[in-house]
Amino acid sequence: MDRPADSLDVAVPKSGGPNPTGRQERNEQPDPLGTYERMMQHYLNLARIGGWKQHVWVRVQELDREPSGLFKGFQKDFLARVKT
Repeated sequence: MDRPADSLDVAVPKSGGPNPTGRQERNEQPDPLGTYERMMQHYLNLARIGGWKQHVWVRVQELDREPSGLFKGFQKDFLARVKT
């Protein structure tokens, strides 16, 4: 069943929407899908498994440099959490 676009339950920002890449900077608005936190938990869990430590460290560094800014500060946050 097709519904007109204006009847969909979707919030469309009037202004200040996503940047040209389609993503928000991490520090500008919260991550609505929890991607940052899900990825953090995923890599913290993998880091506890001996054979994954090197892979996890490489990915953590890559995510911290990811151009969208969603994972800005990921490496520092990861190190703080892995030490606790």
